[in-house]
Amino acid sequence: MDVVERLTLEAAQADTMLACEHRQRYEFAAALCGGRRVLDLCCGSGYGARILAGEASDVVGVDNDAGTIELAQATVGGELRNVHFELGDAVDYLSRDASRTFELIVCFEGLEHLHDVGRALELLREHAKRGTRLIVSLPNGKLFGEENPHHVTEFGYDEALRAFSDFPATVMVPQFLAEGSLICPAEARGVEVALELEQRYEPEYANHFVFCVNMGEAVQWAHQGRMQLNCSPVFNRWSEDLKHGAWALRRENARLARGRIGKAGSAAASALAGLADREARLDTLEDRCRTAEARVTELQALLSAALAADEIVPAGAPEPPAEGAGTVEVLDEVPAPLEPGEDPNSWEQRRRRAATVLIPWIEQTVPLAGKTVLE
Repeated sequence: MDVVERLTLEAAQADTMLACEHRQRYEFAAALCGGRRVLDLCCGSGYGARILAGEASDVVGVDNDAGTIELAQATVGGELRNVHFELGDAVDYLSRDASRTFELIVCFEGLEHLHDVGRALELLREHAKRGTRLIVSLPNGKLFGEENPHHVTEFGYDEALRAFSDFPATVMVPQFLAEGSLICPAEARGVEVALELEQRYEPEYANHFVFCVNMGEAVQWAHQGRMQLNCSPVFNRWSEDLKHGAWALRRENARLARGRIGKAGSAAASALAGLADREARLDTLEDRCRTAEARVTELQALLSAALAADEIVPAGAPEPPAEGAGTVEVLDEVPAPLEPGEDPNSWEQRRRRAATVLIPWIEQTVPLAGKTVLE
């Protein structure tokens, strides 16, 4: 399934679980803006800057995607006088003296995308030590085993705490996607909510970690256990869409399996597993064949050199007889007749020369007794 990384303005207003969690983070931050000058770092389409602008005196949104920034400036920037958008790299922008320009820096779901997240954290820490307030969120990617191609760094609970361990006056607020049950007549205008809070604070299982720096007690009164409810069947719609997508993928896999091996289902899985095993064995045999071919080529070169220099002496052969102790007949090499078009250096020609010249010459010294020359 595709990973949604940038919510459009329309998607941010939709009645979905994803949009709900994104909006709530910005509404949480907006309650802490209190007329301050705010930097919305990694702002995306500007839906969050619009929420912040309801409470902040001024908001500057910064993102590294030119198309996204142009659209944000044309829409949200054109709609609100206290919002402006700039194209820029997050680390480069933080390297400026942002503490003089902004009183609060908001960065939601941005750090995990940065190639130099260590430098970004270092700069944020420097701003915090000079008194700038920070509200930064990180997704709990390691707990849920996310495989997000847009993330450079995945954080878990321990990694998130270590990242902000030496920031001054820091409070971590976990954000959970809660479960619930709703019975609501069509004409109802209100919803009674009963909350079960006994095990609510297990931050290591949070979906996101929101770090608030230099906020003091403001965090407690700004967001006293607020829960945002979407009273439409968001989860059911999402799970049904996921189920239909899985079934479509399963049907396509079955079609491909039938087209390739004439089977589907568990039989196809078993056949494909056997095919993969055979392909692995074939790869091993091919490697061995290549090694053997290289060795044969090497031996051919050595044999040709030895034949050319008349240096072939069988292993274990006795010392040549002393002068006068006997004589060895020298056999003249008689070229084997060639067939029309036959290569004089072919293996067949070499075999013939060995049979008519080389082997009889060796047997004058060491009887082979039916053994081959190599033996």
